[in-house]
Amino acid sequence: MNIVASFFISLLVTTVIVVYVLNLPLMASNHAKELVYEYYYKNWLKSLLLDIVLVAVYFYVASLVARLLGVRDFKGRVVVLIATTVMISGGFCMYFLSRPVSDTFFSRWFHRASWGAVLYDAILLTLIYVVFEHLRGLSL
Repeated sequence: MNIVASFFISLLVTTVIVVYVLNLPLMASNHAKELVYEYYYKNWLKSLLLDIVLVAVYFYVASLVARLLGVRDFKGRVVVLIATTVMISGGFCMYFLSRPVSDTFFSRWFHRASWGAVLYDAILLTLIYVVFEHLRGLSL
């Protein structure tokens, strides 16, 4: 399976399980039903397209960091992805929390979910990555 197909399948399958079956964003957001509904149900297509871009960016940055650090093994790349995700999402969390809440979705999300949003991102991205690597390994 090629890398693009593996990426899309891993993102879609993991998102469906994590969001629509396990309802993890509800737990991570301090039960902000209205925000979870807005992002994953009301605006699902726009959010999916945004998630495709965001996940690709996180994966790309993590792969650059892994290359710079000389990390080649799977477990090491997972650790780098988690650390990179915590740094990027944590930076956004600190940014939004340092300002008054606004009408933008991410301002409302970080003010409500706080550091739970960062934990959610780390879990979601790690699971997507594990599925992604598994799918890529099937084609080797």
